[in-house]
Amino acid sequence: MGTADPTGFLKKSVNVIFTTSPAGLGHIRVTDALISGMPNDIDVEVIGVKDESVKFLHRLTSTNKFLRKVTEFIQNEPLFEDIFARFYRNFLAGRSRKLSETIFDLIKSRSPKPKVLLIVSTHFGLAHKIARIKEELAEKLGLCVILCVVVTDDSPQKVWAVGGADFIFVPSTRTKMDLERYLAQLGPNSCKVNVCPYPVYPSFLSTLSRRELLEKEGQVLAKGAKNMEIIIPVSGAAVGLDYLRKIISGVSNLGGVDVTIVSRRSGYTESFLRWVENISFVKVISSTSDSDVVRKYERAVVGNLFSLEITKPSEQAFKALISPSKKGGLILLFSEPVGRQEYDNLDFLKRHGLMPGESDCRVLDKIFQDEPVRLNKDFLTRARSWRCISLPKDGYSSARAIIMLRKRGILESMMNFSGFPDSLEVRDDGVEFFWKSIGELTHKMCRLRIM
Repeated sequence: MGTADPTGFLKKSVNVIFTTSPAGLGHIRVTDALISGMPNDIDVEVIGVKDESVKFLHRLTSTNKFLRKVTEFIQNEPLFEDIFARFYRNFLAGRSRKLSETIFDLIKSRSPKPKVLLIVSTHFGLAHKIARIKEELAEKLGLCVILCVVVTDDSPQKVWAVGGADFIFVPSTRTKMDLERYLAQLGPNSCKVNVCPYPVYPSFLSTLSRRELLEKEGQVLAKGAKNMEIIIPVSGAAVGLDYLRKIISGVSNLGGVDVTIVSRRSGYTESFLRWVENISFVKVISSTSDSDVVRKYERAVVGNLFSLEITKPSEQAFKALISPSKKGGLILLFSEPVGRQEYDNLDFLKRHGLMPGESDCRVLDKIFQDEPVRLNKDFLTRARSWRCISLPKDGYSSARAIIMLRKRGILESMMNFSGFPDSLEVRDDGVEFFWKSIGELTHKMCRLRIM
């Protein structure tokens, strides 16, 4: 926490509550990123982060092959997605009494009494409940109550259409238009959908010194002597541990890398963590708390000089919005996507030219298989516009692919990044943009005087 309040509205009589979910670490990451953009002296409450039942269900639907296929089928079939979304909304809305009492007690204990209650939801679950009780809360507390929903992937899934919300923030115009169409089908509502650059940690945006940049570039030089520093955040659902075992085993045979694993320590990850802790070139950072894992990951990125990250194309994909010349601007290497939202995130990156196109992917596939391919100047020039690449599905093949990307000069070209296209959607100031926008919108709705 600690960046300046862009509008000053938070220092008025505004109380902020975040609601989130441990259904994957992405919702917690976005929550923390937004909180880190608030002034130090603003009190913030976070609700929902310790819901173990949600965490269990998320892991089950991510790792069980049958349930994963069922989930993806519902996500990708409009009729079934609509039926599920309607059932889900009604189910949650009818179970909002306890949440109403929790929020009421939090606000009644405040002194002096705030004039505005701003609720920011980074997961749709509690957002649907709050939408049902928002007017009741406003009346009981005598406050202006604002419900703002922040969509944590570039994925217009219908469960994110919280009709009773005041504002929904999304990463792209495409998702905005899709959600607006669906909200209109639900009936009259005053919810406004706004495009906001994806919120990444402000701490990731510090510009590297010349020495740091040269060291980072040295890690990926085709004939460089430095080891590549790779960070691997294990997903909240502990998906793909066997894949990671194979990658780490593969790079151990090839050499030239140091790996840092950041993971939640649980019964699902314990065997994997015990295994990697015995490998000399691997450092493990872990915690039993989801929130602590997220914060330790942030500190690891800020406190070290990584050149690469191996991750799922989850919300982590949006670190592609950070230039390699900045602390958090790592080259992203993606494992196989899980769930519609991760395919949608990949589509976002491809639309903006931050990943190789189809023809270049075919060339990369040959390189990954160590086939003789001559790379011309145009290919390496195009690679300068990429921030991420999808790895093969097999872990051993992925390990070989990483070494080949370095050997053929592709990582070096990517590190020498040519710059982002001119678009609101691919800026790295999403946190500041969000607070400025929500300040202006809250001012209009609640007639606050912005200083």
